[in-house]
Amino acid sequence: MITMRTLIFSCLLMPLFLAAQPAKNKRPSVRRVSSSAAGQWSLSGTVTGLRENSEVSLMSSDGKSTIYAKTNAVKGKFRLQAKLGGAAIYLLSFKDPAKMLPLFVDQEQMTVTGDINNTDALKFTGSALHDLFTDYSRQFEPFLIKSNALTQQAEATGATDSLRQAFQANSLAILNTADGFLKANPGSPVSALMLLVITRYAPAGSYIEDRYNVLKGQGKDGYYGKILAQNIMQARGGGEASGPMAVGSPAPDFSQADPNGNMVSLSSFKGKYVLIDFWASWCRPCRDENPNVVNNYNKFKSKNFTVLGVSLDRAKEPWVQAISDDQLTWTHISDLKFWSNAVAQLYSINSIPQNFLVGPDGKIVAKNLRGPDLEAKLCQVLGCN
Repeated sequence: MITMRTLIFSCLLMPLFLAAQPAKNKRPSVRRVSSSAAGQWSLSGTVTGLRENSEVSLMSSDGKSTIYAKTNAVKGKFRLQAKLGGAAIYLLSFKDPAKMLPLFVDQEQMTVTGDINNTDALKFTGSALHDLFTDYSRQFEPFLIKSNALTQQAEATGATDSLRQAFQANSLAILNTADGFLKANPGSPVSALMLLVITRYAPAGSYIEDRYNVLKGQGKDGYYGKILAQNIMQARGGGEASGPMAVGSPAPDFSQADPNGNMVSLSSFKGKYVLIDFWASWCRPCRDENPNVVNNYNKFKSKNFTVLGVSLDRAKEPWVQAISDDQLTWTHISDLKFWSNAVAQLYSINSIPQNFLVGPDGKIVAKNLRGPDLEAKLCQVLGCN
């Protein structure tokens, strides 16, 4: 049985929030954001079922397990205090029995009551942010469970037309629910988080940017709003001029195996224009974009251009089947580690499809060329007949 909190980590948060938590006592920036009004957060708990003197802590949700506060429960009672860097998701960790719960908090004075053996029934009070996050999670839970199930089915049996239609219908339901949530809560950081989560379901173009522009106050200026702004700038081909993935910077080299187990490196294509195309067999927007990539590959492959597909699949069979079904006749690589694909992490990929056009000198020429933008850019650099 998938619980709401399990779903939050498997579907809502990963892979989007591998970035660090907001930093304490640092000035706001695009990459690491801290609130100018950072204050004291506290949580007073009365939770039965905890072993005497067992540890309770508040941790970061970035995988680094940074501890912001720690104490021991005495007769089920405990109190945590921390100076947090801003409104974001943190993890409330219990060691005995081992439980971990997400909290979307800033500097509120909170309480929690209940039984540790029934974590879904724990009652948190004192934080309007966490209340809204809980409401958001409940609204999206059925859609994300279905998305996860459809993805697993597609990986097991191949992406059939009926599965693609079901995925498209479910994605539309996610986007419609997101629009309603955003309309009701434009000033909340939870809405910015929500927009980051739905990026993978959104159509190409300005869809996310249009909704980002609806945000206001802490929705736009907070930690997740800043990440959204950065993603939008990168999608336009902008971003930080000196950043490692900026247009004009060297594309990091990598090596990964093709379907036959042969290692392929980006540097082996030096001297050519290479479109590094991040996709997956289970990704409906990727499959919809593939005909456009095929057309441009066929048009420009004789002009010192090729495509290098990097798949975020988890299993070889559906990956290879999709290559065949979509007639993707260029080179393909993958480590079959889903969102943990090493190349995807190297290139800070948090949604697909995404691509990078790399020039003969190994430098990034453009990013996220989809639809007619891909042909227009290739015509610009390679010439059109």
